Amino acid sequence: MSFLSFLYRFGHLSSMCLCSNLQSAFFERKSPASCVYMPGGVIMPRVPRTFMDYPCYHVITRGNQRQIVFRDEKDYSVYLKILRKAKRKYQILLYSYCLMSNHVHLLIETRSSSSMSKFMQWLNRGYSAYFNQVYKTSGHLWQGRFISKPILKDQYFMHCANYIESNPVRAKIVENIADYKWSSFKERYLSSEPIMLDEIRDTLESNPGTD
Repeated sequence: MSFLSFLYRFGHLSSMCLCSNLQSAFFERKSPASCVYMPGGVIMPRVPRTFMDYPCYHVITRGNQRQIVFRDEKDYSVYLKILRKAKRKYQILLYSYCLMSNHVHLLIETRSSSSMSKFMQWLNRGYSAYFNQVYKTSGHLWQGRFISKPILKDQYFMHCANYIESNPVRAKIVENIADYKWSSFKERYLSSEPIMLDEIRDTLESNPGTD
């Protein structure tokens, strides 16, 4: 008896074919962007990320292959305009930000778990459309998924805001943090009128666990 005959006789081949067909049918419904390609050609579905209601996040999004995403001062300004629209549209609270040449830091609070991903998609796609049109490029501007780190409303919250705004000093772009134009430092400490930011103090005072 051949090996194939053995498989047919005992039903193993039909089971194998069924599993293969089910796998093919499943992945045919998945777009490449919703799948992760593992070593050896194995394809795994991308698992949606879970976000909590009313948390704060330190969000980092980088240029694809660390490419420059802000080539001109106008690019920074356009990004901030899109950011302002996005935070209004999805009711996001913004506490700190810093735009570097090839990546962005944001400290935000979400009012609902569903708004986080929608906010970042709208923001990144909006700026990508502008960038590709101005510089006659195509393809992905941003590197895969953005990084999101939950931040508790405690003293580390203020440390995180300061850390974000200190990026240009650590990168040796400026010596004085106040000399960098594209962070929230000046607005947070030197401006009497809010432009982009929501009040951090109210957030800390609303948490009875902080001193």
